[in-house]
Amino acid sequence: MGRNRTKLQRALDLKPRAYNTFALLSFGTQALGIPIVPGHYPDAERAAFASPGHPGLDVSFQNRGCNTVAGTFDVTQAVFSAAAQTATGSPIERFSASFEQHCEGFAPALTGSFAYSAFGAAVPEPATWLLVLAALPLLARRALRTS
Repeated sequence: MGRNRTKLQRALDLKPRAYNTFALLSFGTQALGIPIVPGHYPDAERAAFASPGHPGLDVSFQNRGCNTVAGTFDVTQAVFSAAAQTATGSPIERFSASFEQHCEGFAPALTGSFAYSAFGAAVPEPATWLLVLAALPLLARRALRTS
């Protein structure tokens, strides 16, 4: 195979390293002009660029994400405290949400849920291979468009 591999084959040849495997999740209500509270947030746009009246959503893996995002998310818990701020540098004490994210206007969706607790029992991370499998359709489409 070696040099004759296609761009798609090279794009799919992901070799996650345990010391550098991460996901970034952004849920925001700044463009709605309200604090984030439990509830349903439809018509989300990419978090950093959400236009007024739209919540923000952005889920990426290993700094690989979407240029444009459409989706929804449901916040089931959002608790903030001074104790969490003192202990962790962030006021977020507990946060949980589920999401559906579509990239670049395509129908296939990345879905998932996330839970964080600053003081409770550790929430196990999903297995890296599950994250990679969930992102493969997006990476394959991106590789095909750039070839």
